[in-house]
Amino acid sequence: MASILLTAPAESQARDSTRPTILPSGSLLTLIDAFLTRPFANPDLRTALIDSAEARSDVAITISQQLLPWILETDTTVFRRAMRALFLSAFVAGNMREQLVSRVKGDQPYAGVVAVLDVYLMVRARAPAYRQPTLDEWLHLREQGKLRQHVAQLAQPGK
Repeated sequence: MASILLTAPAESQARDSTRPTILPSGSLLTLIDAFLTRPFANPDLRTALIDSAEARSDVAITISQQLLPWILETDTTVFRRAMRALFLSAFVAGNMREQLVSRVKGDQPYAGVVAVLDVYLMVRARAPAYRQPTLDEWLHLREQGKLRQHVAQLAQPGK
């Protein structure tokens, strides 16, 4: 079973001096599921999941402006910055989860986008006035059954 380096939440503030805790892949899947079910519950878990994705040799995730267009937003309000971080974490968690479950290393942008949309709907339930136009468009594409094809086009190199 593969292992992972995961920064303990209490230590996440001082990354240079952290001592890693080794977790088996099954435990990581449990943490991913916990995050995707309750994405607001533990900000340290979001950070740990991204760190884990970076540290794993059996996971490959491509971060691109096409798949994460909100990353380049210039709105610097605390809420908007928090949403950007939350959606990035959801993308990484969904993408990584699919690779761990399938036991096949390879970018899974569709799974990442689906996780982002699920988290976006949870955000909208708490903050109905919040809108992210790209995510609204992707929700519409998902309803039409066209999201997978759209994500595949966005994920193509050079797009």
